[in-house]
Amino acid sequence: MAFLLVIAAWSFATPLMASPDEPSQVKQATALVRGQIDEPHVPGKFGPVSNIRVPEWAARAALLPQCFAFRPQRSGFCPVVVGGSRRMVTAQTQFSNYPPLYFAWVGLPSLPLTGRSALYAMRLTSALANASLLALGVYLLARYHPRRFPLVGALVALTPMVLFLSGVVNASGLEITAAFASWCAGLCVIESREIPRTLAVWTSLAFAVFILSRPISPVNAAAVLVVLAALAGWRRLRTLTATPRALPIGGIILGAGVVAGISLVVGGSPSLLGRPLHPALTFSGAFHEVWTLDPSRLEQGIGLFGWTDTPIPHPVQLLWIGLAAGLCLIGLLRSTRFLLALVLLVVAILAMPVIFEIPKINAIGPYWQGRYWLPLLVGIPLTATAASGHRPIRRLQGLLDTPLAAGARVAAAVLLGAVIVWAQVAAFVLALHRYTTGLDRPAGTPIQWMPPGGITFVVVTFVLGELLLAGAIAWMVVRPQRARPSRPGRSRPPAHKHSRRSGRLAAHT
Repeated sequence: MAFLLVIAAWSFATPLMASPDEPSQVKQATALVRGQIDEPHVPGKFGPVSNIRVPEWAARAALLPQCFAFRPQRSGFCPVVVGGSRRMVTAQTQFSNYPPLYFAWVGLPSLPLTGRSALYAMRLTSALANASLLALGVYLLARYHPRRFPLVGALVALTPMVLFLSGVVNASGLEITAAFASWCAGLCVIESREIPRTLAVWTSLAFAVFILSRPISPVNAAAVLVVLAALAGWRRLRTLTATPRALPIGGIILGAGVVAGISLVVGGSPSLLGRPLHPALTFSGAFHEVWTLDPSRLEQGIGLFGWTDTPIPHPVQLLWIGLAAGLCLIGLLRSTRFLLALVLLVVAILAMPVIFEIPKINAIGPYWQGRYWLPLLVGIPLTATAASGHRPIRRLQGLLDTPLAAGARVAAAVLLGAVIVWAQVAAFVLALHRYTTGLDRPAGTPIQWMPPGGITFVVVTFVLGELLLAGAIAWMVVRPQRARPSRPGRSRPPAHKHSRRSGRLAAHT
């Protein structure tokens, strides 16, 4: 419920079509649920597109962002009338050969509904799927991971950009939330002596949705699996091969990858729109261009809303960088394996635009966005907090079990939750201000755009959801931990051993 409140608030606080590619993805979803799959490409103004037949209201909705996109000084008000005409017209989209899973889901409300009601319903349908995947990831960490610290990593992994993309019509939102659930599930699997049936089912589902969400998702999923393998270690990987439920998980992941590969071969490479570069860049020039843009793109992973024209407050950006760096430092102190996992993850992140962007940069210009990295970026705080304690910091376990240390943990969890809530609300309020009046407008500028339900409604909904989310995770972090069997090769001090049977014997004696 907390995730749904937060993401729904983002859906209402963002004007319709005020997220990247939302107009074209809405048209693709409405066309796909009406039976149009993998339409042929035709030349378009900025690259190959597909002609599709959609209701007139969906075609007219694509005109909305022309009033405010890339103009942060303008509000989200737009005089375009979407209407509710069901008359079928010809429109264009570059997403016709994208994986159909996401569009088949979010397009369902467009069958009975029309106009703005349909558009908001499509957003909320997307929000429901994304909120469910985020909740799944947190649930798996709380239920199956032997330590509570990864829940802190989950709180940091869910940047404002993750929540924003979860509330609009964009396949990147599904890819990111499914990746989050996959990271959480995978971290639980590598820590389990015997993989429970429920964990195996949810892990398989999370990875399958992840792989089938976007064209490059199989590559991202492969990177996640490699990093998880590095974090687990060779001994644990050998043990997993003999674990009964590990092989079905691997089979489903492989099957989803095969389906994604066949879809790519049959449908062809997805279209990318842009303008050719003049003069064309050499490989070294293109590499320098990409390397120069990487820092700003990494910042987009924290927050850059709208059509990449609505930034977050600078203190929020610094806070998130500091939190991620601090968790990485703790992970490096706790485990040597995390160093290898972090290096592999950073290499994969930096290599993605080199592999995918540079070969096409002269034809369409730079196109990579920070949101394309988020399926991997969310793994940094998660793996940092899930790293096993093999370094001297583990010798402090006795001190950490004292009542004073327990009180300090409670205070730290409350403080971290409060800071995260402040940062999320600050980013949300600034984005809402950008669309109600426009950025950098003088004080007293009248409100020109109003979200559904009004400003107070969406802000209260968002704050309530954030308080519930941060409070729930903080409570799960500090509550007494149930003993669970550790993974093979790891021993616990005798004082920490406990079982249901020994507990019953102690009660009788």
